[in-house]
Amino acid sequence: MDWKRKVIAASFAFFLFFTAFSPGDDSSQRIDMGKIENDLLSEASGLAASAKNPGVLWIHNDSGDTNRIFAMSVTGRHLGIYYLDDMKARDWEDIAVAPGPVKGKSYLYLADTGDNDAKHLMKRIYRFEEPKVDTSQTAVDTVLASIDVITFQYPDGKRDAEGLMVDPLSADIYIVSKREQQSRLYRMPFPQSVSDISTAEFFTQLPFRNVTACDISPNGEGILIKNYKHVYFWKRDSQLSVVEVVQNPPVELPYIVESQGEAICWSRDGGGYYTTSEENEEEAHIYYYPFDDSKIKNQEEGP
Repeated sequence: MDWKRKVIAASFAFFLFFTAFSPGDDSSQRIDMGKIENDLLSEASGLAASAKNPGVLWIHNDSGDTNRIFAMSVTGRHLGIYYLDDMKARDWEDIAVAPGPVKGKSYLYLADTGDNDAKHLMKRIYRFEEPKVDTSQTAVDTVLASIDVITFQYPDGKRDAEGLMVDPLSADIYIVSKREQQSRLYRMPFPQSVSDISTAEFFTQLPFRNVTACDISPNGEGILIKNYKHVYFWKRDSQLSVVEVVQNPPVELPYIVESQGEAICWSRDGGGYYTTSEENEEEAHIYYYPFDDSKIKNQEEGP
């Protein structure tokens, strides 16, 4: 089946899903892990669970901040500020932990892909080896060097995108756009160039908009995509690509709407997912949702 036929079939399946599925009550399924301790994190945009440091989350602010990311415990305790040496923070929107160029090492991927007014042709993803952090350490301020810069453009115009995910099985990078009526999925296959400007591949549209974050589970078997009001999940067979999987109907997972809630990530054991938000009238907290295996059965059986 060619790509056009796949997209048509997927669109019909999505229509059936959204006319038949309605999520249940989420109020008893969220665990408040704690307040984000560092007051500098007032506009949390990206969230990722460390592979190298058990119990550590990486987080960063939205546009307007400097070139830094933060380490904190899963309960929100501040562990450090890490500056990306000689890099600019135009509009950082999401972060991921995944394999990279050196086998056996864990890397952070930071998406400078926000573009509210669609003004910038070139976008960047910063990739660097994950620093060592300990949940018992006194908070540090440090500078990170040896940053790879992956510069790319879209094949179909300027886009605002807030969703980044990196496939742990292939190290392919996926970007999900935000502003369109149907968010658009792009890919940059591994190995990504750090010397030339790449053109991301467009693959498909998704049946929702305002995507603010996404993540692939550490074992590669679960895909999360979040917008302001919903969290969508796809179960993945390791023999299938991300593109093939997301053309099937998703399952909607529990989520209590947070004011300007933009961030999501899997826990490292795949047993649940974390969310957080920007600070508005309320303090930002880290929330955890245990993963419900029954949702997988729902997806297999259809809506």
